[in-house]
Amino acid sequence: MQFLLRLDGVQSARVVHCAVWPGEFSVPAGAAREEEARLIAESQSTCREESVSWSELERAVTTECDQVIDIADASRVTSTDNSVALRISGLLNYASYRELFLRAERLTLSRGDGQELGITALLKMGEVYWDAFERRNKEAGRSRGNQ
Repeated sequence: MQFLLRLDGVQSARVVHCAVWPGEFSVPAGAAREEEARLIAESQSTCREESVSWSELERAVTTECDQVIDIADASRVTSTDNSVALRISGLLNYASYRELFLRAERLTLSRGDGQELGITALLKMGEVYWDAFERRNKEAGRSRGNQ
């Protein structure tokens, strides 16, 4: 399902990505899983945050070519005057990680079919989705165990 976020009165918009520190990186053959995880975490800790222009992001996200931001995480803060700040992170076109920071006077949420949603309805849909996901995984685990 597609969700549309409409921001009215945008006050700021920033996009960042993590640039990998230049140089070679590899995990030695035969490394234990714990050692592999440590080496990867160590390498990722050397990344630096870089700005990306908003225009570049707009050019990269086009509905005609099914280019999207696949949201992995998001957080929202609402002020007493209903202004909103968002932090959205995810994969741009299923390939590169981006973080978006937005501040606006108002946020309106709707589904791809145009039905308007409030934040409560969106969160409820998320709960239903993850509950069903967990049930499917448990059922799949039980059926694998019976084979």
